Amino acid sequence: MPTRRLGDFEVSAIGLGCMSLSHAYGPPPPREQARALLLRALEIGTTFFDTAALYGLGHNEELVGEVLSPHRKDFTLASARSSAGPSRLKARWRRSSAA
Repeated sequence: MPTRRLGDFEVSAIGLGCMSLSHAYGPPPPREQARALLLRALEIGTTFFDTAALYGLGHNEELVGEVLSPHRKDFTLASARSSAGPSRLKARWRRSSAA
């Protein structure tokens, strides 16, 4: 796969945004299907993955970390951080859901 320079990093020209593995565009896929997708992306040369604490209230970073951590030297991970953080977001979500 072609690569691009992103600051100090050399990454695949096509990255994988992982948000939909936890929420957003309909129900998330089953965990095994998400796992297979992440590993297949690595297999075909994807070296740039994007996640955030906000995605799935922390679920996305946990999933991506669990699946990709054995391959850590093979990719670059972009992770946006909410100023609230997943635990505060979960608490805020629970309060709004109870109303």
